[in-house]
Amino acid sequence: MIRRVLLKSWRTHLNNELEFHEGVNCLLGSMGSGKTSVLEAICFALYGKTPSLSSKKLNLGDMIMQFPTRKHEAEIKVWLEVDGKTYEITRKLSSSKGTYHSEIRENGRLLAAPQTQEVTKVVEKIIGIDYDTFVQIVYGEQNRMDLFLSLRPGERKKRMDEILKLERIEKARANLTTLINSLQREVGGKESILTQWKAELDGVDVDAIRREIEEKERELEALENEINSLSARLSEKENLLMKLKARRREAEAIRHEIALVRGKVENIMAEIESSGLKERVESSSTEEISKELESHRNGLAEIYELEKELERASSTVSMLKKEIEKDSNELRRLLAEIKNEPSLEEIEKNITELEIKDKELLEKISKLKAMIEKEKETLEALKDAESSCPVCEAKLTEEKKAEITRKKEVRIEECKSKIGNLNVERKNILEKMNELKTMRMEAIKVRSKKDAANRLSVRINENEQLLKKMDEKVRELQNKLAKTDKSELEEKIKTLEKLLDLVKKRYEALSLQKRMKELSKQLSELDVDDLAIESLEKEVIELTSRKAQITGRVEGLKLTIQEKKNRLQEIEERLKRLKEIEKELEELKLTRSMLIKLQDVLVKSQVEIREEFIAALNYQMSRMWEVIYPYEDYQDIRLFVEGDSYTLKLLNAEGVWVDADTFVSGGERMTAALTLRLSLANLLAPSFRVIILDEPTHNLDCKAVEELGRTLREKAIEVLRQVILITHDELLAETAAEHLYKFERGEGKKDITKAIKVY
Repeated sequence: MIRRVLLKSWRTHLNNELEFHEGVNCLLGSMGSGKTSVLEAICFALYGKTPSLSSKKLNLGDMIMQFPTRKHEAEIKVWLEVDGKTYEITRKLSSSKGTYHSEIRENGRLLAAPQTQEVTKVVEKIIGIDYDTFVQIVYGEQNRMDLFLSLRPGERKKRMDEILKLERIEKARANLTTLINSLQREVGGKESILTQWKAELDGVDVDAIRREIEEKERELEALENEINSLSARLSEKENLLMKLKARRREAEAIRHEIALVRGKVENIMAEIESSGLKERVESSSTEEISKELESHRNGLAEIYELEKELERASSTVSMLKKEIEKDSNELRRLLAEIKNEPSLEEIEKNITELEIKDKELLEKISKLKAMIEKEKETLEALKDAESSCPVCEAKLTEEKKAEITRKKEVRIEECKSKIGNLNVERKNILEKMNELKTMRMEAIKVRSKKDAANRLSVRINENEQLLKKMDEKVRELQNKLAKTDKSELEEKIKTLEKLLDLVKKRYEALSLQKRMKELSKQLSELDVDDLAIESLEKEVIELTSRKAQITGRVEGLKLTIQEKKNRLQEIEERLKRLKEIEKELEELKLTRSMLIKLQDVLVKSQVEIREEFIAALNYQMSRMWEVIYPYEDYQDIRLFVEGDSYTLKLLNAEGVWVDADTFVSGGERMTAALTLRLSLANLLAPSFRVIILDEPTHNLDCKAVEELGRTLREKAIEVLRQVILITHDELLAETAAEHLYKFERGEGKKDITKAIKVY
């Protein structure tokens, strides 16, 4: 049974701990108060999942508290008592890591952690049922207590077979059928191959093929020896021919180089002859020409630099003239605007005097208002005074009281009149102050323009001085450039560059003439015999042709031998494979026969298990019906197997079995559904002996609700150890509950769940 449940940040439970006892434990509260969350927590603690998570109606993050305070982690603990032992199960989850820690302890000793599946396996072993059986039998979801009766007949059988795990046997039988059919197809295929191969190998002489291969291999060996002899002779002739051709290519290369060098020398000499500088070329050195050329280039560079400097100076002069003209125009405009400059100091003095007067007027008004308040307080005191003056404590008659009141009122009016006059005076002062402030702004603007005019005057003077200096510099540069002859200098440089190039080419021509003498000597030393080369080439061609013919025959023989070897290997492998296929065929037939027998055993086992379980279930339900059903209208209950469907029936007083889902009242239908669920729980989880019901009163009238409550409290507990009941129905809670928690969440269901233990 379940002893205790702790929920931290689970759905709407911030930190609630509930104790459960033997008998009926009822959780009462309105919709949305957090009752079902407790059952979800129990289911999650036991198996690491819930029906709403499995169906993806919710995700794991939805199980962590979202409001009124958002949490990122949750923890649940459940304490179980099974067979006299106490187990503590803990699951921790977070919005980022999912279920990150699970553990189960037996009397404080750790049994499994931290993996979810490891803990779930231990729980299933202790309770005796897996998750699917738990949610279908022990844990009745909202308004689903009579789920079995609401299903179609065929669906009932499927659901019951799932509870008994018979669908696994059915799946195994279907898999066996598929496997048997597959084996039958494989047997047919192998038999077809055997027939075909035996027909193809009929009359094949393996020894004759081997003898033919040996003859071809001897012929191949003789041809390969002849190729080796030809290759040696051919290699000798090719090496000699290669050496002769190399000497001929060397001679041709020398002749070609001599022709190129001669042509280059002739071109250089012709260029020197036609230049008009032949004498200077022959008499000058590169050092002298280079030195003179460098001197002229430096002079030209100085001229270029003077021209650039003149251009920069002229540009600066032009820019300064434009700036002076622009600033002069702006200065004239500003001077025209500041002819009548108002006195800023005088304006500031007048404003200050007016501010002092305004302050004095405000103080007078404040004093007058204080006098008015004081007189009003005295008037109020006079109204309440009876026989003595509240100020001087003198005797006070009605006439005296009236006279004092009149004087006070006159004084108040005089003060108000003075305040009015002072406010008029203040208004005039404020208007004058505004006018003066406007004049002050204008004076500030004029002064700003005057400052700008002064700055412009200074800048114009500075630019005019700079312009004078730059004009002098331009004239100086122009005089320097007038004394130089740039074109003459450029022409001298051009002539010297040409002369330097020709002198370098003359030196090159002398070097090339020396190279021609060396090449002519090398050519005379080479002895090339073209007839010998031609004779060797013919001999090499003949040997190559003979070798190619024999090589072709060798390749053909190799191909023939390989084809015959492949054919021989294929025949031998096929003969070997024939024996293997015959053996495999025998094994396949034997396996198929055994599988057919196993299939028959599974079918019989499925039927026997179903019959034995139905018999045990009917026996259990008959015993429970006597305890739970208090009337004599129906004497027994039984589950019938009719073809492919299950039907729950009740035996009426006339001895007739009637369908519990069609011919009985709502209360009797609910009692039948409860009997079925209690019996299934007792059979499938005998050591656990707990049933959980969530809002079981759907579509029940008041009488049926009372009957269900009494049944749970007085009868169900005789066959089970513990019932956990969730309801919003106070009548059901009153009639059923032995232990009661009331759940509240405040107005609008925006607060956390409060679990209040009533008894």
